[in-house]
Amino acid sequence: MAAPTKEIVSNRNTAAEEKLSPEAVQLLNRWAERKEAVNELIDVIGLLHEKGWLRTAKAFLASTDELMSIALDQLNTPGGKRFLRNLIHMGVLLSAVDLPSAVKAAEEADQETDRSGMWTLLQTLRDPEVIAAIRFFLNIAKRIRPDDVSGAGEETR
Repeated sequence: MAAPTKEIVSNRNTAAEEKLSPEAVQLLNRWAERKEAVNELIDVIGLLHEKGWLRTAKAFLASTDELMSIALDQLNTPGGKRFLRNLIHMGVLLSAVDLPSAVKAAEEADQETDRSGMWTLLQTLRDPEVIAAIRFFLNIAKRIRPDDVSGAGEETR
């Protein structure tokens, strides 16, 4: 006969004895190094979930094929092509502007305290750059009105 057993031997490993994969150990080490950032990220995810932004992003990503189809259909219309052409022209126009110097000039002009009179205005209008800018904006204003409402302007005058 067999001798009585006094202990139970389990083939299962306890949680402490389980081995983690090298990738899991590396991930845990990286998380430990950036514990504060990971905690903030979890907080951000929680806030996005509470406000419904995660659900919105998920729905958006799930319907991107349909949305892209609609967007492409709209861009293939005459109005969509005009929109893209105008967007490109605006980009070219804005790339020609030296924004920091324009802002600086506007701030300096704002700080001037002397009141300009009629003669100063007329002298300013003799500047070719001023005339070119006025013509530019007037031409844009003329083109803003849609072509199909040619008679509508007279009714409002």
